[in-house]
Order: sequence, then structure tokens, then C-alpha cells
Amino acid sequence: MSKLLTLMILIILIKYIANGVCYILKGLWFVIQHPQSFFSDYIFQPVWWTVKKISNTLTFVVRHPIRASRWLGNSLFFLLKQLNFLVVWILYTGPIKLWNYIFQPNFYLKFRAHVFIAIIVATPLFVAREYTHFLDEMENAGMDWIIKIQQRFSDIPPSKTRSNFVFIDVDDESRKDWPDQPFTPRNRITNMINNAVDAGAKLIIVDVALSRITPLARGQMDLAKPATCKEGLLHDDDRELCGFLGQYPSNKKDQCRTEEGKDTSKPVCPPIILPRDFTYTDGEVTGIRPSFLEPVVKKDSFYVQWGTVDFSESADGMQRRQLLWLPVGDGKTIEKSVQLLATVALCGDKGNLQEKYKNLNNAFQNLEKRESITLCQTPKLKLETEERYRESRITYSMGWKKGGGCKISKLPKYCLSDREGNYILHVFQARPFAEKIPLSDFFLEAKEFMQGSVVVIGGTWDYDGNGGDIHLTPLGKIPGGLVIINAIHSLQQPIKFWPRVEIWGVHLPWTEIIGLLFFLLILSFFFTVFPSHLEAVLFAGLVVIILLLISVKFFGEYGIWIDFVLPAMAVYYYHVVIEIGDSPPQHEHEIANSRQSICG
Repeated sequence: MSKLLTLMILIILIKYIANGVCYILKGLWFVIQHPQSFFSDYIFQPVWWTVKKISNTLTFVVRHPIRASRWLGNSLFFLLKQLNFLVVWILYTGPIKLWNYIFQPNFYLKFRAHVFIAIIVATPLFVAREYTHFLDEMENAGMDWIIKIQQRFSDIPPSKTRSNFVFIDVDDESRKDWPDQPFTPRNRITNMINNAVDAGAKLIIVDVALSRITPLARGQMDLAKPATCKEGLLHDDDRELCGFLGQYPSNKKDQCRTEEGKDTSKPVCPPIILPRDFTYTDGEVTGIRPSFLEPVVKKDSFYVQWGTVDFSESADGMQRRQLLWLPVGDGKTIEKSVQLLATVALCGDKGNLQEKYKNLNNAFQNLEKRESITLCQTPKLKLETEERYRESRITYSMGWKKGGGCKISKLPKYCLSDREGNYILHVFQARPFAEKIPLSDFFLEAKEFMQGSVVVIGGTWDYDGNGGDIHLTPLGKIPGGLVIINAIHSLQQPIKFWPRVEIWGVHLPWTEIIGLLFFLLILSFFFTVFPSHLEAVLFAGLVVIILLLISVKFFGEYGIWIDFVLPAMAVYYYHVVIEIGDSPPQHEHEIANSRQSICG
């Protein structure tokens, strides 16, 4: 857990730890002052008494076996009698005594007071959690912990609606024989896209910055200008990529068909999503950074589209949330994320891709008038349109080179499977795919994994340095392409929070409110029944631990998130309030005496 939670636990138990230290120090002082008495009375005599007792028992059994068997029978009878007494006390006597205790007049007064205090403590916490970032660090720590637990046990639940992914990795080995450039050569990107289409990919995502051109000569500016693709002012590599995308998908009619095509023996040509770059001022998006591909990526095209690749970075530098859409400049222009476009393209809804994207674009034109947008009907996926829902949490389930290798082939450099052994991720080195004509044996074997999968072209080059596309996540350092894969997977398998109800125009999670009230009643009961606050805190902490285990189970099996952070915070602040309220006023001489000795 986070350092903040650890600090809170230490604050709660500090006085009890101090008392324990005092008793230990007193014991050590006694040993120093009376070493002979200590060893004689507390070590030698108990050991000698135990050895003597065992010896006498063995002697008695050898000399009097019949009497020993009777003694054993009586002992077993006594034990059964005690167990019977314990069962009767738990099932009958204990509940009656508890019932009588509860119906005392003082109990109701104390219980109502504790419930009142609990509600006063929990209400600000709940409001702060809903409408501020007060508990963000605690919630991040809780979610990170569950994500790491799932990763450690390779506990990715199987799903019929989830897509399979292939990551084509431009690593240091792939770049070794390529021209020394700060970005991936454009002709290599063309070859990788072309080979992915030939392999039958369902969707292709390019996670490579495309706002820079390949310099024609030393000293040439490498920032692209609009419309340069048609003017012939580009490097051959850039012109090759520009020409391929400009003619797609008609240039691949032998390998795939358009959605209007009648030849069903061929797969539908996969849409290609390219990353959009932006200009920033003081952290705000002020405009679109042009690319040399602007002329060939048209707004009405759905086979080749632009998408944003922006993620929200937490205070600790980790990327935990994705930005599903990005308002540009005055906010009138809205750019949709790569993950959002991919999720819509992968929906199992009836109708062609053009209709899906047309409906999505129409929804975003009137975004401020909508409460939600339906991304998919099969499976049912809805997107809330409030500004705070623009950031969606990524539930990472695929780390980089963690969770075992491939057992089905030596071809992929890295694989991941769900708990039933179904492979959901294959990582291939980019070098063979970046050739215009890939090796036949290699391509035939790779085609088996790429067919019907989402292919992401990215890179892990300079993984241990600062120049590559590497990001810090709850699962460690992950390449940008794998972050996109996790983000798409999160949208396809969203976290199911408790339903919300609208009260006075405010959407509240009513089931979570009921659960929190039930927990507060239990907390108030503990503090009323137990005379010691430590016992009450320990029992309340036990309930939080049980809630944590339930949350892990529900999150892993059903994707349902049960928040255990808010109850834990309620226990902490409740304890603080009770301690302050029960502390008697101290006179000056009492305060002075307490400063002289920590042990009182």
C-alpha cells in the first residue's frame, strides 16, 4: 500500500506501540538489575518443571497403563465437554447476553452517538472523493496493488468479446541495420502496414510520430508542411508511405475487400489509425501539428484515420488514465483517441464500419447536449460525456516481458495468455516485417497469429535510456504500443462500478452509499460494544481486510470494483475523532508529568 496508508496505521497504533516498548524496557531493566533471579525464576524453573512433568507422565504411563488410559479418557471427555460448552455459548448463551446488553438504555444512547459521529466523518470523505482529487493517491495505491496481484498470478479472466493483439516491436536489433535517424524510416512503416494487411489483420494502429519528414539533405527542416505530399518535395521513403495510404484500400483489392465488396472469400480491409501530434502551451492543447500525410488522410475517410495518443500522468510520473477525447484550441474541435476509434471498430454490432464511425462523429458534434454515448451494443459499452469522465482509468493486465513465454512457437519473442491458456498477446520483432518481401516461412507462421488480430506497430528501442517511447506504469516500464493495447483492453473490459442514481441533479452511486452506511453501522457497533478502542479498530480493520479480499475476487472474476479505500479512511478518521472526544482535559501539572515519562 501507499506510504500515506502506512503512516495512518502507524498513527493509530503509536500509543499502543509506545506502551509495549515501555513494558519491554522495564523487563530489560529488571534483567539487568536481577540477572540471577531472572534466569532462575523465568527460565530454569519453567524448563525444569516442564521436563520433570513430561518424565513423570511417561513413567506413570509405563507403570500404570490402565490408569493412564482412564486418565486419557477422562481428559477427552473433559475436552468434549468444554467444546460443547463453547458451542452452546456461541449459539445460545453469547447471543442472549449480547441481546440483553444491546437492550440496555445506555447502549442505544452510545450507539446513536457513534452512528452520528460516523456519518459526520464519512460524509465529507464521500463528497471529497466524488468531486475532488482528495483520495486519488489512496485509490491509485489500492488499484495498483490489485493490478500487481493479478499480474503476479497471470490472472487475466477469459472473455468472448476481447480482441487478440499483436505488437510489432521496433527494437534496437531491428534498427541496427537501418539508417541512423531519430525516428523509424517511413518505408519500413509502409512495409509493416502492408504485411499486416496481407496477414489478415482486423485493425492496424501505428504508434509512430508522423509529424516529421525525412530530410532530403543535411540541415533541412524536418517538420512537415501541409500539402507537401502532392508537391513531390518529400524523401522517397516518405513519398512511399504517402502513396500507399493515399491509394488504400483500392491498392490491396487482391488481398482484401471493402465492406461493400461481394467477394466474401476475402477478409475486409482493416482500418488504419495513425497518431495525431499537437502543439501545447502551458500544458494546454492549442493546435494540431501538421503532418506530411494530411492530404491523404481525409476527414470523411474511415479506412485511414487520425487518432490522439494522450495519457494523463499522475503526480508520481505513472500513466494510469487515458484521455478518450481531446478538445483542441477553443474546444470546438474534438479529436478522438486511437483507443476510442479502435473500440468502436472492434464492436460486434451489425452494420459496417462506415456507419459506426458516422454515428460516433455525430454524437461528438453535440457532445455537450448528451449525458452518454453508446459505443457498442454488443457488448454493451457506454461512455459518460461529463468532463471528468474524459479520463478513463487503464486497468493494466499486460506487462512487458512478465508472465511467461510462448509455448506454441519459437517465432514470437514474447507472449501472454489468460488464465485458461488462451493467448491474447504476441510480440514480434519488427525486422522481418519491415522488409518489402518477408521471409516466406516466417510470414506463413506469423500470419496464423496476426489473422483477425489488432496489430500495433510501435517500438522498444532505447528501452533503458531516455530516447524511446517508454512509459512508467503500475506494472513497471512499458512501451507506448503496449500502453495502447492495455487501454483498448480496458475499454473492452471496463471496470463495473456500482450503479448511480440522480438526486437533485447530482449522480450518486446509491449502492455504494448503502454499502458505506452498512459499514458505518458495523463500525459504530464495534466502538459501542468494545470498551477498548484498540479492539474496535482491530475488528473494523478486519472488516476492511475482508472487503479488500472480496474486492480482489470480484475485480478478477467480474471486473467489479468494490472500493475499500473509503472505509479504511473512515476507520482512521473515526478513530481520531473518538480519541479526541474521549481524551479528558489535562491540567498543567499532568502535562508536565506526562512529558517526564512516556510510560506514565
